[in-house]
Amino acid sequence: MMIWISPMLGISIIAIICIGILCLTWLSKRARRVYLKNQSALGAFNSGIEEIVVGKPIIQTFGLEETTTNQVNILNDNLFKSMRSAAFTSQLVEPLVKFLNQITYCLVAIQGGLMVLRGSISIGDIQAFFLYVGQVSDPLSRSSYILTKFQETSAALGRIYEVIDTPAEIDKGNKTLGDTTPHPGTIDFEHVDFGYTPSNVFMKDINIHIPGGSMVAIVGPTGAGKSTLVNLIMRFYDIINGRITIDGIDIRDVSRESLHNTVGMVLQDAWIFTGTIADNIGYGKPNASREEIEYVAKLAMADHFIRTLPDGYDTVLKRGGDDLSQGQRQLITIARAFLADPTILILDEATANVDTRTEVEVQKAMNTLLKGRTSIVIAHRLSTIKNADFLLVVENGTIVEQGTHHELIERGGHYKELYENYAAGMTV
Repeated sequence: MMIWISPMLGISIIAIICIGILCLTWLSKRARRVYLKNQSALGAFNSGIEEIVVGKPIIQTFGLEETTTNQVNILNDNLFKSMRSAAFTSQLVEPLVKFLNQITYCLVAIQGGLMVLRGSISIGDIQAFFLYVGQVSDPLSRSSYILTKFQETSAALGRIYEVIDTPAEIDKGNKTLGDTTPHPGTIDFEHVDFGYTPSNVFMKDINIHIPGGSMVAIVGPTGAGKSTLVNLIMRFYDIINGRITIDGIDIRDVSRESLHNTVGMVLQDAWIFTGTIADNIGYGKPNASREEIEYVAKLAMADHFIRTLPDGYDTVLKRGGDDLSQGQRQLITIARAFLADPTILILDEATANVDTRTEVEVQKAMNTLLKGRTSIVIAHRLSTIKNADFLLVVENGTIVEQGTHHELIERGGHYKELYENYAAGMTV
């Protein structure tokens, strides 16, 4: 309508609108960078506060209160600057749009007035122009506000999309594992090569045969690759070459659900979920009865301390079970593994956080639990694995020795050295 009334005046106003759109586009791109920086600063600040809250005993032990306070002050200053910049950018949009709107009004008033004096347009047409300019400027103002909020929201969602858009691990396996063999739980490593990247292979040509129903211990110095071996069985990582089989079936052909139902694992770091103690023990078997839960808790030597709690098995644990000791949390995870009753059980330093007396009792319960099933034990306390059917000695990602405890002691070598160092430490 403006162009129909006066093409020259209409085109002038459209030109100003285009300039405004270009300015808003530039401001929008800058706003996104500012909001992303603000989100990163906010994440760093929250992480810093969380570390201080969780690590408060360590901070107090080493007298690092002043140091950590200074670190948080730096994070806080960075957050303040980024939030100030984000707020400035956000508030800059509205005055910029209003400024452009006023320019269009001034243009209509000045140029339109001159055109009225020349008689090329009527005063009524100028009044119509003012109404049309208002009708154009109002949606532009609203759009600019929405655009700014969209950039702010997009920056916040970007950090979430980083996780959501991570490609899922492809599970092509369609086979299931079951008690279809005379000795279920037989594990074989056949010429296995593994590295976290193809260019950095640190496990080469690994060959292991673990008969079904046997107890195998994996020993070696820290960082030798003990936990990596069991992680490969669980398919937390995929191998580069060779294959790993359970009962003759390549684990890559087995669905992860079936694999994890067959292979149970107790980690050194006990993880407790928010919920009751009974819920945590029954995590691996949701339909377990209370009698089953209490039975496995007794096997794991956890029943006594659970009953001393105010609500017993109905005690609600929060924040990862911070109100329990590390040893108590470990006993709950051991009871959880007992209840799941897997064909293959992996114990990765499962008793590292319990006292010696409790460890002896738990070890007796484990001997009952492990009877008739394949078990893989990782332990630094060599006294707990002396009765294993055979041991694997790992060093630098390689199996350097295999055999029973007595065979390896008589043979001399890496295991004998480890055992002698352990015995010397126990003597001290």
